[in-house]
Amino acid sequence: MNLALESNLANETKGRIHAWNELLIGQANDFTRGSNKATVFVFSSHQVLTEVLDEPLDFDFTEEDAETEGAGIWADDSHLTPSVHAIFAERMLDSLIKL
Repeated sequence: MNLALESNLANETKGRIHAWNELLIGQANDFTRGSNKATVFVFSSHQVLTEVLDEPLDFDFTEEDAETEGAGIWADDSHLTPSVHAIFAERMLDSLIKL
């Protein structure tokens, strides 16, 4: 995603992401209405990553980690570190527990 936003395709990429998310939410809602034995929720990794990037100190990262490849947040120019994946997992577990 990082590379896509830096390219001249940023607006097209954002549009496709928005369309995908709208379709995903609609299909999740349709599935929920059609199945009384399933619990469905949509988890926003974008929201969590935005929190991490906006407030890295709250997650035991440094301010520089938000923009530095090979540091605490970004393994390279488009992949997150295991530490960030662990934050996603914790947040998802919290969401499941609250259901």
